[in-house]
Amino acid sequence: PHLPMRGHPLSDDEFHKSTPTVVWSPQLEYGWDTGAAIGRFLDGLRQGKIYGVRCGKCGRVVTPPRAFCELDFKPIDEWVELPDTGTINTFSISYVTWDMKPLRTPQIPAVIEIDGTSPRVGFLHLVG
Repeated sequence: PHLPMRGHPLSDDEFHKSTPTVVWSPQLEYGWDTGAAIGRFLDGLRQGKIYGVRCGKCGRVVTPPRAFCELDFKPIDEWVELPDTGTINTFSISYVTWDMKPLRTPQIPAVIEIDGTSPRVGFLHLVG
């Protein structure tokens, strides 16, 4: 039978004004699988190549690659090598990190459309 565990009694002040915490240092091991599409893309980057995939139904070319086309929900398995050139679609000058910590030197994240991909298909990259 399940035995109920007794909790730690809290005063009214502790309940309303404190943040309950648990200190725990787990010893964990884990593996990370990038998946077929991103795994091959990352292997290409290691070799100095940019890969995308072409949808067999609508012909759209996208990078980073994905396993299916979001427009027609068909699997994508035709790989294409793309040039290492593209167009910056939009950018921002950031003076803080993602968690709002000030940066000594501003960063410039940009959405880049790689040449040879379909319009409005880009990925975020730090250009400066």
